[in-house]
Amino acid sequence: MGAVRTTREGWIEEGLRALAAGGPDAVRVEALAKRLGVTKGGFYGYFADREALLEAMLDTWERESTDEVIERVEREGGDPKTKIRRAGVLTFSGDRLLPIDLAVRDWARRDEGVAERLRRVDDRRMALLREMIGSFCSDPEEVEARSLLAFCVAIGAHFLAADHGGRTRAQVLARVAGLLLDKAEDQPGLADVRPAAAKQPYLCAPHDMRAKMAHMTIMPENRVADSPESNAYDAIAEGYTAENETSLVNAYYERPAMLELAGDVTGRRILDAGCGSGPLFAELRDRGAVVTGIDASAGMLEMARRRLGADADLRVADLADPLPFPDDTFDDVVASLVLHYLKDWGPALGELRRVLRPGGRLLVSVDHPFAITLTQHKAGERPAYFGTRNRVEEWTMGGQTSRLSFWDRPLHAMTEAFTTAGFRIGVISEPPYVPEARELFPEELREITGARFLSFLFFVLEAG
Repeated sequence: MGAVRTTREGWIEEGLRALAAGGPDAVRVEALAKRLGVTKGGFYGYFADREALLEAMLDTWERESTDEVIERVEREGGDPKTKIRRAGVLTFSGDRLLPIDLAVRDWARRDEGVAERLRRVDDRRMALLREMIGSFCSDPEEVEARSLLAFCVAIGAHFLAADHGGRTRAQVLARVAGLLLDKAEDQPGLADVRPAAAKQPYLCAPHDMRAKMAHMTIMPENRVADSPESNAYDAIAEGYTAENETSLVNAYYERPAMLELAGDVTGRRILDAGCGSGPLFAELRDRGAVVTGIDASAGMLEMARRRLGADADLRVADLADPLPFPDDTFDDVVASLVLHYLKDWGPALGELRRVLRPGGRLLVSVDHPFAITLTQHKAGERPAYFGTRNRVEEWTMGGQTSRLSFWDRPLHAMTEAFTTAGFRIGVISEPPYVPEARELFPEELREITGARFLSFLFFVLEAG
C-alpha cells in the first residue's frame, strides 16, 4: 500500500489553521506534517520552501476574502443593505475567514509585504461598501464616512471588551447598522433600503404588522373580493423571484425549515406542489431527489425553467383541479406556502393523497393562523378567528402590482381537513429561523428576543 500523500491544498489549509491559531511563527513544516499525519518530504513536491507556502496561504486568503465573497454577494442578490450584511457575515462572523483575517492583520504590523497585501484586500472591501452605500446616499463625503465607520465597526467589534449597559453586543451592533445604513428622519436624501421582506406580510414583529395592514383587505366568508386571478403571480413573477431569493421569511426561515423537515431525500420521488420559481425544487434536486414541479402560474414556471433548465419536469396545474398523475406516483409531496390560496382544502388534499404512495409524506407550510389574527387585532380589526375568511393583499414587486387572494382558517379546521383526507399528523412545527438571519436582518429582528417568531406553521403528514 502506497504512502499517504497530502494535496497542495491540504498543506495550505493546515497552514491557514496554524496561522489563525498562533500567527505566522506557528506555520512550521514539521508541525504541519505531524498534524497531517505525513512526512515533510511531500511538502517539497509542492513548495520550494516555507516562504512559498506562506505566499500560497496569503493568495488563498485574499481570493476567499475578496473574489469569492464578492461573487457570492452578487450572485445571491438583494438590496444594498442586505449585500453589505452578507459580505460582513461571510468575512467577519464565521469560524474560517475571521480568525485568519485577524491573524493577517497582526502579521501585517511586522511585515511590509503582508501589509501591502492587506491594504489591497481592504481597498476592495471599501470599494464594495462605497458602491453599496452610494446607491442610497448621494454625498461623496458621507459615503466615505459611512463606509469607513462600517468597516471599522466590523473589525473593531472583535477587539472591544466593553459592556453596553444591559444591552447585548448584537443589539448595539444592530443599532449601529441602522444608523449607518437606514433612512432616518434627520437624514434627508437617503433612500429607504429596508429589505422588501420587512414590508411584505408574514413577519409578525410589531413594526411589520403596521406595514402588513396598510395593504390588506379582510373579507368575511360570504363575500369574496373582486376576484383576484389565480394566475396573479404572472404579473409579479420576476420581482417575486428576486425577493424570494434573499428575503428573511423565505430564504432564512421557510425554505430551510422545509428542507430540515424533509431530511434525507436521496432517490425519493417528490412533487413540489406550487413550486413557483423553483428554489425548493432546486434544493431537493441537489440533495438527490427526483422532483416534479407544478404551479398555476405560467409566469412563475417560466422563471423556474430559467433556474432549473429545459429538462426539469415542470407543468402548469392548479391544485383546485384533478392532478395529471397516476395513483401512488410520489414518495413525498411538498406544498410550500400554497394551501392558503384555496378556500376549500378538501379536493386538493384528496388529490395529493391519491398521488402519494401509502406511507408517503405531505410536507405543508401555511400562514400561521395565530399570526394573521394577531396582525388584524393589532390593526384594530376584530377578525372571527373560528371562521374561514378571505383576505386580499396588493403586492408590488419589480415595479408591477398584483392582487392576491388568501383564505385564512383556524388551526382546528386545518387539522380536520388533513385527517378527513386520510392523513396522519406526524409533526406540527413552529421552527426557528436560521442563526445567520440575526446578523443579516438585525433591524427586522430587533423586537424578537428569541430564535422564533409567528409567521408560518409547518406540518408533516403521512398518507394512511
